[in-house]
Amino acid sequence: MRGIIIFIIISSIVFFQEPALIPRNRFDAEIVVNIDVFQDTLTYQDIFLYQYKVRNLTSSEQAIRVIEVILSDSSHRRMISELGASNPQLRRGFLKVPRNPSCVYFSSIDSLTDVIPGDSIVVWFKSSLLPDISPFYIEGYAELPVFPEGEAPGFIPGYHDLTPYGPGKVYTTIGPGPLPPQDNTCFEYLE
Repeated sequence: MRGIIIFIIISSIVFFQEPALIPRNRFDAEIVVNIDVFQDTLTYQDIFLYQYKVRNLTSSEQAIRVIEVILSDSSHRRMISELGASNPQLRRGFLKVPRNPSCVYFSSIDSLTDVIPGDSIVVWFKSSLLPDISPFYIEGYAELPVFPEGEAPGFIPGYHDLTPYGPGKVYTTIGPGPLPPQDNTCFEYLE
């Protein structure tokens, strides 16, 4: 009888354990920014080509799955075009992020397109917005926790709010910022 009671206690402890939450920040990344400026031949408007080479260092424990350039104003989304990546299978677009207007978003679709440790990827887009200091969010890949049916919380404190944008890491880089003055071209403004 004593053996049955101990078995019931041990099995209920194992059964009621919380799912393991692995933050998606167990990587080290290096970001190299290259910004080219050219003039649109139709509108004579100055256009910036923002290019980001994101390298997942060999010391990382996780592959990189999400890359976001945070925009300072949601209206700036309409001034960004031609999103691209060196891996054409990467999803890209715009995303509304918690506590912020929006971001330019790049994400792998499966483990075959993740940026594994020691590898790198280049993502880019064009914009008429002047360069400015911008947050740059990167999220590693970790298996999502499994919860019993109907018990999955919508928001997990200490996990989803690890940063203002999610359970990854936030870097500071150069990204699209303010609108150029209406009277001058960007070249004149930057001189």
